[in-house]
Amino acid sequence: MTKDSPNKKVKIHFDPENVDIVVGKGENLLQAAIAAGVHIYASCGGAGTCGTCKVLIEEGQVETTRTEKVSEEEYQQGIRQACQSRVLTDLIVYVPVESRLEKAVMSREKEVVAEALATGWRFKP
Repeated sequence: MTKDSPNKKVKIHFDPENVDIVVGKGENLLQAAIAAGVHIYASCGGAGTCGTCKVLIEEGQVETTRTEKVSEEEYQQGIRQACQSRVLTDLIVYVPVESRLEKAVMSREKEVVAEALATGWRFKP
């Protein structure tokens, strides 16, 4: 097997979840994370249009399709959209709080409660 073989395996470490996985080179980073139980928020379903799945590539290389959702400054810092990134080498990936699914769900729950209170909705058991 050559180093450029499509069967080559690479390791990904996700922080702060402290999850390690092995995937095939070229695999989509968002799909790999989801398969490993690392919940990254992607409100567009991975189409690259929302910008909610931003992650920081701390070590390693990915092949990325650039979109306007990642600024030049963010790109220079190593921030990428997980849905638009394919794994090339072993990686260390940091998932910021704003990209974690549980944070997004909690934020949405707060919006629903606030909306219910603002519209005068009351729960009557």
